[in-house]
Amino acid sequence: MAGGMAPAFRAIRRSRPDLVVTEIMRRHDLGFIRELHQRQPHLPILVFSIQDQALYAARAKEAGAHAYLMKSAGGEELIRSIRAVVRGRPGERRQWVAAKRGHRESAGAPEQVP
Repeated sequence: MAGGMAPAFRAIRRSRPDLVVTEIMRRHDLGFIRELHQRQPHLPILVFSIQDQALYAARAKEAGAHAYLMKSAGGEELIRSIRAVVRGRPGERRQWVAAKRGHRESAGAPEQVP
C-alpha cells in the first residue's frame, strides 16, 4: 500500500465509511485487509483487483474481505457488488464473483460467514 497503512487507517477512522474498496497488488496488501478486519470487523471490505481470482480470492476471504471482484467485471458489476455488500443481504454479501474475458464465474458457492 503506497505510503504505508497508517494513513489509510487514519482516513478510514476519520471518515467512517460504509464500505472499503481495495486492491491487491502485492502479497502484503492482504495484511492491510487482515488488520483492517481486526480493527473494524463489521466494516465490509470489497477487493476489486486485476490479480488472478483463483489465487487471491480465498486468501482475501481468509484475511477478512467480504467480496472479491476482478476488474474485468466492469463498472455495473462493481456497483451491484457494492450495493450487495453494503446491504449485507443474505446470499449476496459474501459472494465471491469473478469475471474473466467478459464471462462471469462464481468463485465457489455463496457463503454465509459470521
